[in-house]
Amino acid sequence: LTAVNPSAIGYLTIYPSDEEQPLASIINFYPSKNVANSTIVGLGANKEITIYNGSSGTVDVIFDAKGYFAKFNYSGGDVNFSNSGRFIPIDPIRIVDTRKGFGLGGSLGYAGFLKRAQADFNVGGIGDIPNDYLLSLSANVAIVNPNKKGWAEFSPGLGETSSINYEVNQNVAASIIMKADRYSAQKTSRITLPPSDSAFKTDLIVDVYGYYLAGQQ
Repeated sequence: LTAVNPSAIGYLTIYPSDEEQPLASIINFYPSKNVANSTIVGLGANKEITIYNGSSGTVDVIFDAKGYFAKFNYSGGDVNFSNSGRFIPIDPIRIVDTRKGFGLGGSLGYAGFLKRAQADFNVGGIGDIPNDYLLSLSANVAIVNPNKKGWAEFSPGLGETSSINYEVNQNVAASIIMKADRYSAQKTSRITLPPSDSAFKTDLIVDVYGYYLAGQQ
């Protein structure tokens, strides 16, 4: 969920459309500052959600769906249950810190990249995170000391949506669910940064506090 070009201080909240509006906020924003965050939201009985603008002004909203939880209907008989979609919490582990040169080899920038920067980093087989049957990870990501305004996406794909938005010299963190690349022997994910110039750089921190299992045969 991304708040774009808000005209006043405020917040967004999102909830099933047939329920009362909660007091909790998903995003807090300030005028002219784009802010993104990830959340899990239930659907109303009509399969709809409501997004509430808790400000006195206007704000554009971008809603990107990254996945869903499927309801399993058990009808009896012999059923081969799997762990697909099961969430496993772990003690938080830092898998990337470019300030210290691990996970990725230093500050992210545009040297050697065309139009947009992409960097893959290992997510499987680290600490309590398995490499086999790894579907996705719950993580806290932080952009540290960026020298340009921009956004970043965490996904093995092309990276067309934002997971986090940042301003110049602003340290900003967001909770995300980050998919692992199921085609790589060593499970990886990827950060994508938008088009910029060769002078851009930022540091990145990724802390993982749980993971989701893929189905097992």
